[in-house]
Amino acid sequence: MQQEISALTEQLAPAGADEIGQCIQGLMRISESITAANPVEEYRLSLRNVPVYGCAAPM
Repeated sequence: MQQEISALTEQLAPAGADEIGQCIQGLMRISESITAANPVEEYRLSLRNVPVYGCAAPM
């Protein structure tokens, strides 16, 4: 049971800069409205309530 809780906790953790960067490298489109010097940081702020699982590429 503890393993399942740990796995769910990881999946539901907020997406960080690494996960957002992986999404962008995985062909997530950067909107033309994003004018920040660091689009990863801009997306991190925008997606701060999206869990890691929500940023994962579907298999």
